[in-house]
Amino acid sequence: MPGAVASHQVQTLIVTDNFIEAEDLADAISEVAREEIMHLRHIDEAVPFLEDVAFTPKLAVLHIPKPSAKHKKLLERLHARGVQLVLIDAAPQLLGEIEAEALSRPFTGADLSTVILKLRQDAKDLKPPAVL
Repeated sequence: MPGAVASHQVQTLIVTDNFIEAEDLADAISEVAREEIMHLRHIDEAVPFLEDVAFTPKLAVLHIPKPSAKHKKLLERLHARGVQLVLIDAAPQLLGEIEAEALSRPFTGADLSTVILKLRQDAKDLKPPAVL
């Protein structure tokens, strides 16, 4: 689906190599809010979008099986821009370094909805994001 939606219109970014999981994630997100969703299969496909300061989705649900220092830096930039992060099966040390919600496989639509609703509630108390 890359390119299906203009990157400036994307409100949710999903990065997972599992197409069925991506569809389930998109369905659960759609139940909570109507949003433009972009699905990419690998974090490296997302790098050009993530490096673009104009790309600021509200939510990024990411599976990064082997995060590198470059990936960590991108996550930090997204967080600084006010993007809420959900990491699927993230290594504990990454969760300790990056402010994000965790989602562990196998998860249900209810699990994801709970995380998204929590993030949306938390967002009401956030300051405007910094532009990096």
